[in-house]
Amino acid sequence: MKELEAKFLLQQGTRQTKLLRRALQELSWAGFLAHPLGVMRIQDTYYDTCDTVLQHVGWSLRCRHEQGASQLTLKQLAPPKAGLFSRRERQQTLGWSSAANITADWMRLERGPVVDLLRSSLPRDAILEPLFNVVTERNRYRLTSIEHPRSYIELALDRSRVAGDSAAMEFVELEAELKQGPETLVQEIALILDQQPQLIRARVSKYQRGLQTIGFPPVDRLRDESVALTPSSAWADLGIKHLNTQIRTLRAHEPLAWEGAHSEGVHQMRVATRRIRAALSAFDSVLSREGGESLEAEVRWLGQRLGSVRDLDVHLSHLDNYCQVLHPDDQSLLRHYRRHLLKARSSAHHTLRDELAGERFTRMQRDLRQFVERSETQKLGFEFRSIEQVAREHVIPQLRKVLRRGRAIDRKTPAERLHKLRIEVKRFRYQLEFLREPYDRKLKKTTRRLTRLQNTLGDHQDACVAREQLRNYRIHHELGKRESRLFKRLSALEDNNASRCHKQFFKDWQKFELEARKLRAMFI
Repeated sequence: MKELEAKFLLQQGTRQTKLLRRALQELSWAGFLAHPLGVMRIQDTYYDTCDTVLQHVGWSLRCRHEQGASQLTLKQLAPPKAGLFSRRERQQTLGWSSAANITADWMRLERGPVVDLLRSSLPRDAILEPLFNVVTERNRYRLTSIEHPRSYIELALDRSRVAGDSAAMEFVELEAELKQGPETLVQEIALILDQQPQLIRARVSKYQRGLQTIGFPPVDRLRDESVALTPSSAWADLGIKHLNTQIRTLRAHEPLAWEGAHSEGVHQMRVATRRIRAALSAFDSVLSREGGESLEAEVRWLGQRLGSVRDLDVHLSHLDNYCQVLHPDDQSLLRHYRRHLLKARSSAHHTLRDELAGERFTRMQRDLRQFVERSETQKLGFEFRSIEQVAREHVIPQLRKVLRRGRAIDRKTPAERLHKLRIEVKRFRYQLEFLREPYDRKLKKTTRRLTRLQNTLGDHQDACVAREQLRNYRIHHELGKRESRLFKRLSALEDNNASRCHKQFFKDWQKFELEARKLRAMFI
């Protein structure tokens, strides 16, 4: 069975009822008649094996519970083409008691289209585990076309909540699914909905957003077939392998960053740009001589665009933290500030989407791939240098630099110097992460200590930036007395957060110093 859908996300802060009314009006002018079908509640549970076999072979497995029965659905994981989701799916109805056996013993489920495909795709001893639940309130309409009276398109406004063991996410989606009629009808509806500025073309499914919510990275089904590296392997091979990994990461998270429904998509894409820049610098002596500098500038440009959105996501997360500790009366005073941040975030994300859809980003991706291909071809012309040789030359000087900066920190050190130390720690951590594969698990504890140290310094910087943001808003906006007092309290709260992080730094630093001694002994 084939499913064809046009899917759109609503931007944060959009008035849903107003947008739906406007969309129905636009569709009626184009010759579509809308018939309300009412509101229904849907509960879905998604499954996979612990090693994500189904995801790797290109399927998602969903169990939908409705009216005393359960429906199993296997849906193809396929990216949209020309903005439309065209996917194969298989469905099978199960009895309520059988649904409980999905995890216990799926091999004993009654035969059908879904179970048969599972049997051919999974090992007999595979265990299916629940990943997350999606609860959706669906407001449905039946659309018919005046030109095609027998056509049927279901228009649905979905208010969905993804819930995993320790994380949750909410989003609103407007989708049009072709039930009967020519495919051109869905294309026409998509073009009409595209004109609504509060709607963003969806690039991933509910399943993929759910994976993002619970912290599962998107799977690149083109598995890394390269040979495992050891300290005696070539330094050039390590650089090429690392760049290929980050290019795949950039590609996998780009649709999630485009949608912006969850902050992690932008964050992971930004981290990938930083690691690419770090690799271009660390491996410059053994990579292609052509195009490295201009490529570094282009990757920096992308990182800046991503950073504009990421910074506002951090501010919004701080705002959510404020609401958890404030009295409900005080929370209402932050309404205008939230609207201010959401408007700024919407503008920054709109700019990011334009850049991701533009020629410059396309060219940058192409140049990255060609750069790696040239480096692969030219690496035989370089003098062979092993990973161990280069690591001995570079790790110790970088470690000394971090230690020198860190040991100079005291209780009165200003925020600027802590921020500079954070940058040095991050660079050094990336350098060690390059070496984790060839040195197996020997660097695992050190990189974990560096990550903890970087997170503490990052929290300190975030608190300082949030304090400045609150101060600027209070100065440049006309606030009442109560609002002004509240913003002063919040500024003081961020002062306390920064002080707490400053104190925590010394504890994290002592633990890192212990690991630094072992690291020095390893590379001397």
